[in-house]
Amino acid sequence: MTVTELHVDKRNFASTRVQTRARTALAPGQVRLRVDLFALTANNITYAALGDEAHYWKYFPPGNASVQWGVLPVWGFASVIESRHPQLPDGERVYGFMPMSSEVVLEPARVNALAFFDGMGHRTGLHPVYNHYARCERDPLHAPDTEDVQAVLRPLFITSWLVSDLVEERRSGGACQVLISSASSKTAYGTALQLRAAGDGAVVGLTSRGNVAFCERLGCYDRVVAYDEVNNMDRDTPCIYVDYSGNGPLRMALHSHLRALRHSLAIGYTHVGRLGPPGHLSGPPVQVFSAPDRIRQRTAEWGGAEFSRRLTAAYAGLADFCVRPRSGGEPLLVIERHAGPAAVTQAYLQVLDGGSDPRVGRVAGLVVA
Repeated sequence: MTVTELHVDKRNFASTRVQTRARTALAPGQVRLRVDLFALTANNITYAALGDEAHYWKYFPPGNASVQWGVLPVWGFASVIESRHPQLPDGERVYGFMPMSSEVVLEPARVNALAFFDGMGHRTGLHPVYNHYARCERDPLHAPDTEDVQAVLRPLFITSWLVSDLVEERRSGGACQVLISSASSKTAYGTALQLRAAGDGAVVGLTSRGNVAFCERLGCYDRVVAYDEVNNMDRDTPCIYVDYSGNGPLRMALHSHLRALRHSLAIGYTHVGRLGPPGHLSGPPVQVFSAPDRIRQRTAEWGGAEFSRRLTAAYAGLADFCVRPRSGGEPLLVIERHAGPAAVTQAYLQVLDGGSDPRVGRVAGLVVA
């Protein structure tokens, strides 16, 4: 049997290759997972952009230990197809960080009824949030018949929810307008939903001119502004900038124009072609947001059970917002499925290019049923 991997050039994300290699035998305590489905979103492009800095390339080193090529992490579902671990039987369903591969070998540690951590040696020292795997049978967020929707929304929403929590903290109880770039992205409007529910100030979506109408129809922004109109915004309204785009020129324009900019948060990189140092910025320093660090902070403050309860309740609201039919009959989220190396490669490149329809959620798998 062979393993199929999709490799991405670490210096040119548009360059990919499909590689096959022989399976390795399991050591005692290890399990082999068949990677059944995973989402491809702007999150994954952020992982590539921060691959060296945040060590994302280290989670799933390619079979040939290449320096040039890496296996990009994704979030998805997998099944145990071979086990040498007494607590993880064949057929067990799990959710977590996966490689863009047909299968993966893990070494479960700290196993309980809800989850386990991967104890593979090369992942020692990497962030525990990404080494954590949920056992689906007892996972409060899992529903077997909506795994494709969960694969798309779950990792994005966790970021949305954590960012909105941090923004509310930064508002410090005062009314403060929030500006969110890449407003048509699912992570962005997930953040907007949470902030609108808090009701502490206007939430303004920033987007390309072609996506203005879509963002206005969402109903979660008080106002939508095209990128080429940001210099017409009121300069003296206290505001916080939440940057999901990584667009350096846009960030420069906002920092220069907005005299009452209180905080500037950098989260994602949907505009890969416009990355790079933005030069000297006026106003507040840019704070790079780390979801794993925020999870660790809130888990310590609230406790694991309370963190999970709040997350589960909030996720249900976003899922309903995305999957219920709209006035035109279609839901906000439309799932596209891609199976096999060629289709997965094409879907990845579409995401890298920014996609064409903000409603689409791409779910993929290298294994062809």
